[in-house]
Amino acid sequence: MLQQCLDILSSYQAIHATDAGMFEKTVNRLMEKRHVESDEGEVMIDSAWIRLPYSGIGIVCHQSNNHVVFEEKARSAQLLVPLQGYVDDLITNLTIKPGMAKVIAPGDTVELYWRECCIAIVVRVDETTLGDFITRLYPERHRIIWDLPRQLDLTHTNSASLQSTLSLLVTELSNQQSLLQAGITSNLIDELLLTSWLHISMDSDRQATLSHRPYVQNAALRRAVNYIYDHLQEEIHLDAIAQAAGLGERSVQKQFDRHFGVSPMRFVRREKLKQVRASLLQADPQQAQVGDIAAAWGFYHTGHFSRLYKQEFGESPSATLASRYTQ
Repeated sequence: MLQQCLDILSSYQAIHATDAGMFEKTVNRLMEKRHVESDEGEVMIDSAWIRLPYSGIGIVCHQSNNHVVFEEKARSAQLLVPLQGYVDDLITNLTIKPGMAKVIAPGDTVELYWRECCIAIVVRVDETTLGDFITRLYPERHRIIWDLPRQLDLTHTNSASLQSTLSLLVTELSNQQSLLQAGITSNLIDELLLTSWLHISMDSDRQATLSHRPYVQNAALRRAVNYIYDHLQEEIHLDAIAQAAGLGERSVQKQFDRHFGVSPMRFVRREKLKQVRASLLQADPQQAQVGDIAAAWGFYHTGHFSRLYKQEFGESPSATLASRYTQ
């Protein structure tokens, strides 16, 4: 697959950018605006972009060490799959390497460091298109996608379909006489690609711990977030969060709204609901009771809890509990 990607990059379709301005001008017409700088001063990036019915596919090769920053929040969902080399996610302090994938969701802040000679496949789908696709594929779960893990393990057995679909895609793109190039199988391959991506993401959502703490650069806000996670099974009040942060209540309200788009108490409720969901997905439907699991996380009024849960996840808590045997 790597050699086929190199063949695509050497074709007439590829963009060969030798300075940051050229790359920014080209890419910014297609997707979110971004700023690029190179450690060496000279930016060298080869890329080829192909539009399919639902998604845009990019083959990207960074021939220099490049710092890439989105100048705005992500408006699309993106899957970044390195085939050679490394990409450092400077927001989460994680390094994405072959065998892994980085997921960018709408609303994410994106700052990446592409190391020299890194080659990757990038799949990009705008928010509305992917939302419609999820609704069709998972009618009761269409709200969940933006809470899915931002990192995927492509060496896991559940990723076989995604890996084979990416290989098929690259093979078809590298062959000018292929059915994909003729437009005959573009819908089929694109749907298979998105379905396999969502499948591995949903499966990771079921297996991953939802208590993963978001990376926060601001020290005061980080103290507040750590306090919340450390006391998540307890009753949490705003004054305690502010005290942990070393801020006044109005200041901590503003910090949460700026970083997470919600108030501190709404953040607490959302994280508690995620923990309930994780417990429901792991529970035995024949023995567990939704009310008992909800109460363990501070939700004692069943009717009110059920409404909050459905608003957050698009399905009832009982449906989540039953999904262990129905999916």
